[in-house]
Amino acid sequence: MEHRVFAGITAVILLLSSVLLYFSEDDEKDIDDIIAGNGLVPVWERVNQPFNSTESYSYTLEKGEYEITGPESVFVDVDLPSSELGCTITDDCQVHLGLWMPNVPNGTKIPVIADVGPYYDDGD
Repeated sequence: MEHRVFAGITAVILLLSSVLLYFSEDDEKDIDDIIAGNGLVPVWERVNQPFNSTESYSYTLEKGEYEITGPESVFVDVDLPSSELGCTITDDCQVHLGLWMPNVPNGTKIPVIADVGPYYDDGD
């Protein structure tokens, strides 16, 4: 009997907790507080930002202090099964790797955008 009472009380507590969480109005976060935390607009709000998207696909959304170099082409050898056809017939498959890097002083550590395309020998 005690086990049934305990199980019933536990079930009621879980159900009430779920209902209270569902109807809670605290689920909307204050965007200004989130932005103030790290200075970045939350991912789910970025679609509403007034970004300039009228330029080419390689246009950066925020202008930085460095100019860009490149793109620099690197061709990487890949080992593919012959069922892929294309370059596998001649046994000299390479995938194109495009690098766009900022023009920074030597020794500066920076993130780099690397684009590996599914196309072989496409160049820039």
